[in-house]
Amino acid sequence: MKLKRISKVESGQDIVIFGKYLFDFVAHGKCIGEVSVYELSTLHASGGEEPDPICRFILDKADIISPHANAVCFGTEYYEDGDEFPLLYANVYNNFAKCEDRHEGECLVYRIMREGNSFKSTLVQMIKIGFVEDREMWKSTEGNEDIRPYGNFIIDRDSNVLYAFVMRDKPFNTRYFSFDVPKVREGEYNSEYGIPVRTLALSEVKDYFDTDYHRSIQGACVHNGIIYSVEGGTRGEHVPGIRVVLPDKKRLSLYACFSDMGVCLEPEGIDFVGDVCYYVAGHGDTYIIEF
Repeated sequence: MKLKRISKVESGQDIVIFGKYLFDFVAHGKCIGEVSVYELSTLHASGGEEPDPICRFILDKADIISPHANAVCFGTEYYEDGDEFPLLYANVYNNFAKCEDRHEGECLVYRIMREGNSFKSTLVQMIKIGFVEDREMWKSTEGNEDIRPYGNFIIDRDSNVLYAFVMRDKPFNTRYFSFDVPKVREGEYNSEYGIPVRTLALSEVKDYFDTDYHRSIQGACVHNGIIYSVEGGTRGEHVPGIRVVLPDKKRLSLYACFSDMGVCLEPEGIDFVGDVCYYVAGHGDTYIIEF
């Protein structure tokens, strides 16, 4: 496996690509739902420098519910016929870690619209795990003792399967759940957010399996039915790395440490265009991963 640096985007969390556009979910201080949009051709032509994004916008209702966007993906459903982009999914993750309601196991769904180089979003649904307090299934310890009980959410667009996965400290593993992707208008209406909230029950789990413990999960995506999850940071045992997971075989296929390839930056985002894998780390340094 090799890393080839091609450009730089703004410092952020995960990335997601659709068509010719790369969406970079930016982290300035506390993540406030800002998104920077780049054209892929501009990144390839940048000579390794950081080009200006063609647009910046704030996710709808970020003042009342904001995703950390630790993992972001496009699904397959369009909010309305004729929309350019399918629905966008971004997890809340740990943005509310110090609040009474920590929003564990929650994912926000947005409609993305474009006019020229101007983009905007509308919050249209929340998806939440209904069994986050089940210590046999989601959390593994009492109270708030699990270090990261928030969960990443990603969608396999080929099979229209939603994966949610979470670090479980007591058994020291990471558990992957699969669900059918809820339709966007499903759920119980929430007057605070003005959207339906679709709660996934334990009975709706299609399957689940455990793999090695992922240290500080970061961005993730699904490509050709395979899950790619980046992890870690720059301190102690939380080394920067990538795990390749095979859901059909319920096992880890590959673990690689980015430090061994000379890149010691904190992993953030990952996505594919065709068979080309884009990876963003550190303060926005953008690479192509050659497997």
